[in-house]
Amino acid sequence: MDGQEIVFSFNLRPHGWSEFRFWVDGHELRFRTTHLFNNPLADLLQSLTTLLAGSKNIDFFWFDEPGTVKVEMATLPDQPDLVHVHLTEHDSTGTWNDSDKTLAEHSFGVQLQHLGACLYGEMVKLNELMKLESFAQNRRSAYPTAEMNTFMQAYRRRFP
Repeated sequence: MDGQEIVFSFNLRPHGWSEFRFWVDGHELRFRTTHLFNNPLADLLQSLTTLLAGSKNIDFFWFDEPGTVKVEMATLPDQPDLVHVHLTEHDSTGTWNDSDKTLAEHSFGVQLQHLGACLYGEMVKLNELMKLESFAQNRRSAYPTAEMNTFMQAYRRRFP
């Protein structure tokens, strides 16, 4: 399996909010997240950095008010460059409770390089936008500089 082609977009909104969008086979998956409980972009960057370094699976959470998305990513033993992504939307707020109502589940497979390139491109865009004082003014506290730099270095090492 070669993996699906995806499109990914990230919007760092002011005042502690973000929006992640995936387009998979023409279907849009859109997740609004708060930075109140964690930094959702930093978690994504750290997780992909871990996969780039050879980890087999990771999971983390994106929180909304209300709602939670559990993000699970795993490489396949016979295809280590293919990442299976599973997103579970729950009715939780601020924590993950397995007993909370599942609202939706989404899964797709994508090449690690493809997923990394999509995120890399969004980080280049975000880095340039942060140079604009009007953009950066209410976003600095949510801008994960260290995690972004670490991810970008790991991506360039893995895919020179």
